Amino acid sequence: TNTVWQGYRSFFSKRSYWVALLAGITNNMVAFGLLSWLPIYFTEGKGLAFSSLTWATSIPYSLSLAGIMLWSYVGDKTNKRAYLAGMGFFGAGICAYFAITAVNIYLAVAVFTVTIFIQVSYACNEYAIMQKIVPKQNLAAGVGFYNGFSMLLGGGIGPVIVGQVLAATGSYTTAILSISFLCALGGIFMIILGRMIKY
Repeated sequence: TNTVWQGYRSFFSKRSYWVALLAGITNNMVAFGLLSWLPIYFTEGKGLAFSSLTWATSIPYSLSLAGIMLWSYVGDKTNKRAYLAGMGFFGAGICAYFAITAVNIYLAVAVFTVTIFIQVSYACNEYAIMQKIVPKQNLAAGVGFYNGFSMLLGGGIGPVIVGQVLAATGSYTTAILSISFLCALGGIFMIILGRMIKY
């Protein structure tokens, strides 16, 4: 038991680990917030026919595969993964704002596609960042705790936040805009982390 605790203490004692965990929670809040509310936003907020929902929601996530390849490559080449993920957060937040202010559904889908394309820059780099922070011999425990906790909190809270903002304001635009705020928060966490771990 003491040996197990020592293993956890090897990364729990690092401030960089907790900053990375906050960023992971925020990333899942953004990702699941978008995933849960985009279909509703398109149909109820933008008036898209339900029968047309498939193409409107599948295009952004289909092209995110290209984003994964690009950001993985850039992360390898620059070796500045935390900064790259931070810039991705900021870029996604800005694009989400322009997507919700788009004048028609086609432009909204196009800009949301760019939003998700940029936002996946975090997912491409998070486990490499964990490897930089957590000692190799405790990597399984460190990544396991990070993944479980960030998914549990971020994945559960993200859709709720968007829903609560919608309930409070009655505005789909304001609800989606809350995701831009979360993106800004995630970007701040990653810039701080980049300075801490020089990565």
